[in-house]
Amino acid sequence: MIPVVSRLIGSYDPYEILRRGYERIEQMEIVRSVNPDIVEAVSRFVKRHEPAELYRRGLEHIEEDEIRQAVTCFRKAAAAGHVEAQRRLAECYHFGKGVTRSLPDAVRWYTEAAEAENAESQLRLGCIYLDGF
Repeated sequence: MIPVVSRLIGSYDPYEILRRGYERIEQMEIVRSVNPDIVEAVSRFVKRHEPAELYRRGLEHIEEDEIRQAVTCFRKAAAAGHVEAQRRLAECYHFGKGVTRSLPDAVRWYTEAAEAENAESQLRLGCIYLDGF
């Protein structure tokens, strides 16, 4: 089933398949004909994996001093294009918080956020280039 669906939407990512399927259900207004428990479960899953929600959960993990879990959330949100998550992930790599310190990874994520006009990432990226690797 997944290969057929993935060819239709052009993605093998299970989250993306569910998200697009849920959007199609909403667009086609067939929610009434689908089991409401299934619709609710898919809705909760999709909302739980949205970049803003992942970023929020990452911040909660930081408050609870669970840095590795925060990095996992930030990584997923950053990969989906969440600019603040990109900056936070870059900081984790830059300072070695929850991950092995890696300036190339820090530069990668600072650059992503800086290109989206995140001022703090632009500043940190400039400092890294000024001081050198």
